[in-house]
Amino acid sequence: MSRGSHLTKEEQAQIRAFKIAGWSNRMISSKLKRSLNCINQFVNNPDHYERMKNTGAPKKLTERDKRGIVRLASNTMKSCNDIKNELGLNISKTTVWRAIDQSPEIVRAKLVPAPRLTLRHKDNRLTFAKANMATDWDKDNAAIHVSQSSKDWFKSHKIKVLDWPACSPDLNPMENVWGELVRRVYAQGKKYDTVDQLKDAIETEWNKIDKNYLKRLVDSMPNRLYDVISKHGGPTKY
Repeated sequence: MSRGSHLTKEEQAQIRAFKIAGWSNRMISSKLKRSLNCINQFVNNPDHYERMKNTGAPKKLTERDKRGIVRLASNTMKSCNDIKNELGLNISKTTVWRAIDQSPEIVRAKLVPAPRLTLRHKDNRLTFAKANMATDWDKDNAAIHVSQSSKDWFKSHKIKVLDWPACSPDLNPMENVWGELVRRVYAQGKKYDTVDQLKDAIETEWNKIDKNYLKRLVDSMPNRLYDVISKHGGPTKY
């Protein structure tokens, strides 16, 4: 069962979530396929456990690397991963983002805030997360998914529809798909003269989206739930 490596950030977050949900250390050990001693070590002193990890020397960027990052970030809609891959940099996407964030040449627009969560929203999210740690995932509770025709279709196909918590885009992997689609459609600053051109571009890029990418998003649901539990129903990084 035991794996000798240090607990990853993801595993540490999962353990915290499981403890909040009332799981025993032995249950967590079995779920994560980690030794009971490893789980005990983290649970007993999580702060000390994190300091035990030797992360090694940080990767450094040259001034030329930084200029290349800023140039691509300014003139394209490439992600941090795309930028580091195009420049052939053996660094993390966090390092790329830091170079962008520290550049005076980049002006960031304020993101639209996430939906305001009331205490009731948080309670519903927390209940949902605790109850669905081993659930298969299909869709959210957006209006497009709760029309009568959609309800009839699911009913006729005997598909169980989950009671999804409101104001929870961070629990919906489809939000990530929409973001990816926008990046693809407008990559390299593309512009469209007509609605038909835009529709064609959307359809073309939609058909190019890799099924493995969609599978990874679906597989991220357990981590999204762990984060919701860790935040006691509050908003997460997703």
